[in-house]
Amino acid sequence: MNRAFKREFDLYLDRIRNRTTYNKKLGWLLNSLSSTYFPDYLTFGSFGISPTQKYLNNTISSISPFMWKHIAWPKILKNMNMRFLIPYAAYMKNHSKHIKDIDRLEQKYLDSLYSILEQSPSSIRDSGFTDFFYFISKTLSIWAETNDLSLDCFASQKIEHHDHCSEIYYEIHNEIKAHKNRFLITLLLCTRSNWIDCAEPSVTPFLNQFSSEINDFVDSDEQLSYFKDEHKFFHHKQFDSFLKEKKQTILYESDNCGEFFFDLMLIEYLLENGHTVLLSVKEKPFLNDVTLDDLSHILKTYSFETLETYLDSKKLKIVNSGSAVAGKYVYDVSKDYKKSVKEADIHILKGQGHFQTMPMGQKILKSFSPFHYKKPILYIMGVKADIIDFSLQSVFKNSPKRQSLFLYFYDPKNPMTYPS
Repeated sequence: MNRAFKREFDLYLDRIRNRTTYNKKLGWLLNSLSSTYFPDYLTFGSFGISPTQKYLNNTISSISPFMWKHIAWPKILKNMNMRFLIPYAAYMKNHSKHIKDIDRLEQKYLDSLYSILEQSPSSIRDSGFTDFFYFISKTLSIWAETNDLSLDCFASQKIEHHDHCSEIYYEIHNEIKAHKNRFLITLLLCTRSNWIDCAEPSVTPFLNQFSSEINDFVDSDEQLSYFKDEHKFFHHKQFDSFLKEKKQTILYESDNCGEFFFDLMLIEYLLENGHTVLLSVKEKPFLNDVTLDDLSHILKTYSFETLETYLDSKKLKIVNSGSAVAGKYVYDVSKDYKKSVKEADIHILKGQGHFQTMPMGQKILKSFSPFHYKKPILYIMGVKADIIDFSLQSVFKNSPKRQSLFLYFYDPKNPMTYPS
């Protein structure tokens, strides 16, 4: 296992050191293959929880990479270990209690991984969080395959969320479909449902009150009025204008199970209005994200005759993204996904992971520099995690508040859509 980890770590470092070379392979995604493209908003060497910490980290990283490696990197690694590595390994362990010596296997995994990361060269400062989590996902897969562990450690929660959200879906479906503000309500529910996330400690309380919240949206014009007018971070009007230009082909990149039922409400709206939807799901489990197997289960278990009709007519197509990380890693996606990007007129990126791993651009000397994707993007998410908060702050002068809705239409060809 150690040898396999080291091999993946060497590939990880190669991607960091030779970013320009890897970017040359992104012609399917980008209009201009700029060496400045970066699949993240943040790097380890420029990240900071406070402005002071960010300044110190960036300064030490630039002036003395050697000092950064010995002062900043151990603290960053400890933080990543406590907030992600140990909890995720524990999820997998708890889902594999039947495996003999599972506690020892878990500790062996963490020790092996930590010993490699501890010896990281100073160039690790140029890594993004996206690069790091892709490497971690590779080591988790190796650990699982070596010891016959299941990567689908949230399987039971996914089924619970499916059952809960399917009940809500059937209760409200016809009423929302007939509502005069159907489009706006559908977008609101689609965005708000992003809180159905196993990584969120408040997911159960949220599910328990979500029906009541939905009733408020449906029954009260006052609740909708805040979003009806121009809203800086809820671009329903821009998206509506885009849809009215022509019959669009939409690459819809899904996120969590449970919330997927509210994605289906938006997908159904798009299909009914003559658009084509390419629905992208993950190949392998990660957290409670929708996989090909999950989608197959949903279509077989719950009644979606309308969707079956659209599948038969090819107006709705299922796409295997090839991904097994939060969002995706653009350097490692399937041929099916690349083909879908070429066919699509727009990406709909659902969830924080997709926002993080396919960034709008970056600030250079206080000026926004866009990443020139071939197609516009609609980001749909809730602002929940620290890393997303920091990412938004890196490009917006006045970024959206924590726990707020974020539905943002971004067109690299239109500076009016750039973050400001």
